[in-house]
Amino acid sequence: MNNLKLLLLITISFFATSSLFGQRDSLKWLVMYSPSLEANDTRLFSFADKVDDPGLKGESESNVVVTHSISISRKWFSNGHFEAYAGLGYARKTNRFFRPYDYCFAFEPGPGRYCPSVFSYVDEYQIDLVQLPLMAKFFILDRVAFNTSIIPEYSFRKKVNRSSASKFEFYTLEVNPGISYETDRLFVGLSSRIFQLKKIDRVLFPSFIYGPLMEEPYPEFLERFETYNPFKLSLMVGYKL
Repeated sequence: MNNLKLLLLITISFFATSSLFGQRDSLKWLVMYSPSLEANDTRLFSFADKVDDPGLKGESESNVVVTHSISISRKWFSNGHFEAYAGLGYARKTNRFFRPYDYCFAFEPGPGRYCPSVFSYVDEYQIDLVQLPLMAKFFILDRVAFNTSIIPEYSFRKKVNRSSASKFEFYTLEVNPGISYETDRLFVGLSSRIFQLKKIDRVLFPSFIYGPLMEEPYPEFLERFETYNPFKLSLMVGYKL
């Protein structure tokens, strides 16, 4: 939680500083809601051919990951054709699939306490995230702009079925270009993710489950980060204050 307090302090300091130096530029706030649909990571089921479990084989790859996010950002630069924003947001990512996971992810070790490594299955997996969105807009028409968002995300709570654990840690960094239309107050846009740097989620890729199933280790069991990027489409709806 110390990391979260530091993150909030830095964000508040940034907004306070931008307010002091940007009054003459009439800086404005942008409140945004953004639902997203993301293709499930098909590698989640890549082990199925090595497991004699009909429930895992043929798992649908058309299932999607649903994310709902809300953020507030401050416009800190504008020259007529270009605008830049920085802000703070919250998101919840929901995965619904049937697959093994680390049953002990929420277990807190201690004297005399032991969690057995059992083969358990996910039904619903939720991740709560803090976002630090950065957005740049390049106007190509009076009300139409190309925009690019760079979004670092930090997870602070993970919940599988009825078990949950709280830990503040880096989750992913996304780059999402798109196009937007806006009036004096309203902002609407679409974006698609083209790059993702993600910390490998050990809730879904625990070595004690997958190691014995693989003839050779997959990279996701040996590395800390990866750039695998399933398709993701986001709608952006905002209101300027």
